Amino acid sequence: MIPQGELWLVVDAGVKKWVCFKCPGGCDVQISLSLNPSRRPCWSIESDFWGRPSISPSIHQHDLCNCHFWIKKGRILWCPRV
Repeated sequence: MIPQGELWLVVDAGVKKWVCFKCPGGCDVQISLSLNPSRRPCWSIESDFWGRPSISPSIHQHDLCNCHFWIKKGRILWCPRV
């Protein structure tokens, strides 16, 4: 299990494959996002000078807590509920 607050990047032969982390909404679900651009849906991850990750597009956790958020410069930015 991935500890809360950690983000794991899965790389194979120098190619970014997955980014995995525990849902920040508190439901304890592990989220695994594909970084493969030929698959849908897919995300991209970048790191700034200090190694803080940014993931795009937003992540919408449809399981238990139904939270919707961005990860920008290592911070969780919650999308407003409508």
